[in-house]
Amino acid sequence: DIEWGEWFAAGGFIHATIPSAMTPGNHEYGKGPVLAPQWRAQFTLPENGPKGLNETSFEINYDELKIAVLDATMMYDFPEIEAASARWLDSVFTHNPRKWKVVLVHFPLYSTKSNRDNPQLRKVFQPLFEKHKVDLVLQGHDHAYGRGNRETDGHTTVYVVSNAGPKMYEVGENKDWMVKKASMVQMFQLIS
Repeated sequence: DIEWGEWFAAGGFIHATIPSAMTPGNHEYGKGPVLAPQWRAQFTLPENGPKGLNETSFEINYDELKIAVLDATMMYDFPEIEAASARWLDSVFTHNPRKWKVVLVHFPLYSTKSNRDNPQLRKVFQPLFEKHKVDLVLQGHDHAYGRGNRETDGHTTVYVVSNAGPKMYEVGENKDWMVKKASMVQMFQLIS
């Protein structure tokens, strides 16, 4: 509860003036699949995701932009949720007339450090990202910065891991997917 208070205090008026899209991470879940009570009390998010993941996995349309949000934390403990999320994401992008496709996911498909790797997420979701020519994948969890590209059939998907808070980790030197990287620094991105 203290961390939620700090987050709202730090954002101040910004939270009331700029729309946000967020994905729950490991800190939003307690023991087992119990989402922090603050999540639904503080946010009103779309309920158009896979069954059972209302307001934690959803899609947003904004002009020529489609944003798909995945609840990767639930996928770690429940393979059936991972499979349902993959089917949902495939459907979302199959029926998408928008030019730009962005995915938000807490656990990165491409991590900034070897001991934080998520090969199962990569195995399940990277083929979908390639199939649907996803433009940008915004990821968290690693508390460091890494950005890299993956080209498939002439289309480039940009993968970004970033960190905005005071908890920071070193970036691994052996992570060859990163074109840019930074350790022990707070970051923000402007994307156009």
